[in-house]
Amino acid sequence: MLYRLYNLRSGLLLGLCLWVFQVNGQNSSPSAYTSFGIGRIEEIGSARYKAMGGAGIALPSAYGINSLNPASLANIHAEQMYIDLGIKGNYTSYSHNTQSGTGLSGGLNNLWLAFKSTKNLKTAVGLRQYSSVGYNVVSSAYIQGTSTAIAKNYEGSGGINQLAISNALKLGNNFSLGARVSYLFGKLKKTELFTSSEIGGELSIQYADFLQQLYLETGFQYAIPFEKSKITIGGIYNLETVFKSDREVLTSSTSGAGITEELDGDDYSLPALYGGGISWTNQSGIKVAFDYKNQDWSGLYDGSNLVQLKNSHYFNGGVEYFRKKSRRANPYLWRMGGFYQDSYIKVKGNTIVDRGITAGVGIPLRTQKSYLNVSFKYGHRGTRSGSLITENYYEIGVSMSMVESWFRKMQFD
Repeated sequence: MLYRLYNLRSGLLLGLCLWVFQVNGQNSSPSAYTSFGIGRIEEIGSARYKAMGGAGIALPSAYGINSLNPASLANIHAEQMYIDLGIKGNYTSYSHNTQSGTGLSGGLNNLWLAFKSTKNLKTAVGLRQYSSVGYNVVSSAYIQGTSTAIAKNYEGSGGINQLAISNALKLGNNFSLGARVSYLFGKLKKTELFTSSEIGGELSIQYADFLQQLYLETGFQYAIPFEKSKITIGGIYNLETVFKSDREVLTSSTSGAGITEELDGDDYSLPALYGGGISWTNQSGIKVAFDYKNQDWSGLYDGSNLVQLKNSHYFNGGVEYFRKKSRRANPYLWRMGGFYQDSYIKVKGNTIVDRGITAGVGIPLRTQKSYLNVSFKYGHRGTRSGSLITENYYEIGVSMSMVESWFRKMQFD
């Protein structure tokens, strides 16, 4: 007998409405909403900028590397090496009309090095997680033409990594330009697991998509100085990218050997992104920043009855304060902020919104301008409307931002 079962996309959408959520450990918080596209695009930036709500397009690279805008690198000191290493941990609770669950995850967040490469050029190299996929949804599927239901699991893992090199150039005292060229690469692994005596035990279909592509990001910053303060405006623009992909499909069952096939993968794309930011800094030790970013995903997918891709909007804002008259050479840096992300996913007519608040502190180290940055985030994602899932998550980020005088010329008497 031949059984025709629901395909991966349709069944997974049903699983969003009738689910039991289980969690596997990974670098980013697991979420059923990471099952679309290349997964959830991870927040760029170290713990310092995360504590300010993720804002920083218009902030220069001071007390650490600002990876939100490649143009910010133009402000690093010519004789110093900047090092930024960050980790993070997540605790997430999931809630449905009748079900609930929790999950833990964590790992390396980013690694960046920045330095002066030529007389006028500042350079940074780095590695970070660009996107993440992680979910395990339990639902059921029906054998076509019958009323027989069988248990079905949808599992997903993996994501996209970003290996990048950035360059920035300062034109005059107040204007900076920057560009970042990245190699995006990774594997998205998705599995359908059927379990029933009707099909002779277990049937597993595993899809592994291998993605890679180059990615170009650009930015600028322009500072407007006043007597006791400074306003900076910044902008970024990232080009649209279409991934090269290869798909490997492994089918196995308890009743026979597995079959591996190499097929053409799905089309995966990143739409163009543009964003702008503004910051205000005064001599009393206060920094205020606000960002806005936009990506139009609607043209990349024609949608279905249950899911659509749409225009996404990101709002981030935050403040940093330190005592200007502190007795310490490196004062404590206190931060707080908030964010609102109208994501590119709409499920059953409901936009998936991610919003929350942040706080953090920069703890001074002995080395000049070096800090241990700690950030705290509380966020709420999703909705119960349409029997969907809500996610409340807590994140702790820690980054070591070190500034070392590696390139200072030695002087001898």
